[in-house]
Amino acid sequence: MNSPVFVGVTVGAIVTGTMSAPAHAATVEQASLTWRLSDCAFGGVPACGSLTEAQQTSGNVAKAATGWQFTQGSGTYDPATGHSAIAFSGSVTIGNTNRGGYAISFTDPVVYVGDGGAGSVSADLTYRESAAAPSVTVPDVRLVDLPAVPNARQWEVTPPWDGVGTPDTPAPVDGKQFAQPLIDALPASLRNWFRASGSSSDAAKRPAAVAVAFTSSAEPTWSPEVTVSDTAGWGVNQIRTVTVKGTGFDPSKSGGPVSGMYVVFGPNASGRYGDPGVFGAAQYLPVAPDAAGEFTTQLTITGRYQDSNGKTWDGLADQLGISTWAAHSHAISDWDTFTPITFAKATKASADAKARLTKKKIRKGTKVGLRVKVVADAVPTGQIVVKRGGKVLKRSTLRVKHDGVKRLTLRKGLKFGKQKIWFVYLGNEGVRRDASNRVSLRVVR
Repeated sequence: MNSPVFVGVTVGAIVTGTMSAPAHAATVEQASLTWRLSDCAFGGVPACGSLTEAQQTSGNVAKAATGWQFTQGSGTYDPATGHSAIAFSGSVTIGNTNRGGYAISFTDPVVYVGDGGAGSVSADLTYRESAAAPSVTVPDVRLVDLPAVPNARQWEVTPPWDGVGTPDTPAPVDGKQFAQPLIDALPASLRNWFRASGSSSDAAKRPAAVAVAFTSSAEPTWSPEVTVSDTAGWGVNQIRTVTVKGTGFDPSKSGGPVSGMYVVFGPNASGRYGDPGVFGAAQYLPVAPDAAGEFTTQLTITGRYQDSNGKTWDGLADQLGISTWAAHSHAISDWDTFTPITFAKATKASADAKARLTKKKIRKGTKVGLRVKVVADAVPTGQIVVKRGGKVLKRSTLRVKHDGVKRLTLRKGLKFGKQKIWFVYLGNEGVRRDASNRVSLRVVR
């Protein structure tokens, strides 16, 4: 390393054009940044020589016991995502006044935190290689990276040092250095203050912890609200696929025991979080709500259904609707909502029927399978009748669990020769009895 001389550090407020305000940005007030840069830069380390023989500050900064403390910072902060951009002003000068008079200034830093807590500290850089050399300014240089910044209004993170980069001249020791843009912006004679060089001062050059604290105002208020599409005039037996949209769900509640959310149809979920069998439809959304506090999903529902416990729920007698809550253990109640749906007495829906034999020709006395399917804009339950001419061959009941499909076996009542087998669906209170179909069967000796 060259003999130490004078180093100057200035800190202020620049926000680059890449830093856009987050969707739910709050205004940052009274922010502070405490950072000693490194032990070499802060002083009191004999191995660093004369780097810190002279120091001075100006503006909104003072030397505290743990580092230079910059105050009155301002910017934006999204409490939902942790995104923030906070700018400071002030200056700190450190270095040597007797040997060479070189100077390095870091001016107007900005602390930025983006996706996943990945952050950085940037500043304007001004340097001179000697007292007689002209000053050179490089704007907005990234000084250090900040991995895994917590989403909080007060935090402390130590920038990485090992394996950060590999500048060309001279080669660093094990890649230990500040961020590469800082090394690239400095002349060769000044780089070794910010990277390992094999000297006894290397351990004192590593970046010190960056500490930030602030208050924020005008934060968004979260008020969960759910809307359900296409609910007007529903008959209680009708089947509908609805779009469920949620807004105002505080995304900062995610994490820990809270892992996504449930969106369900049925009775009010309050008090029933441990009994999912009572619901007629459900969706688990593992990454909801999004950063804006929103979600969208779909449910296929009907106003009359039988749950897995054997109970029949009826939208005419029971209050049914859409519930939301935090998965998996209902650790919070902030996402609890219930949006009721009103059902009307069903007007009977038309139905369509299809039938298919397992075989088209059988021997007398053997059996044949018949698969019947009823499709309706409601739940097709009720009696079905299989006939040959006027003779009833089979009666059966179509239930909710059959989902409109019934499989029957025919043996008795079949005659020799070619014959028509009729299937007739007799309907229910929500579906008309206008569904029938026929198939041809040949019985041989």
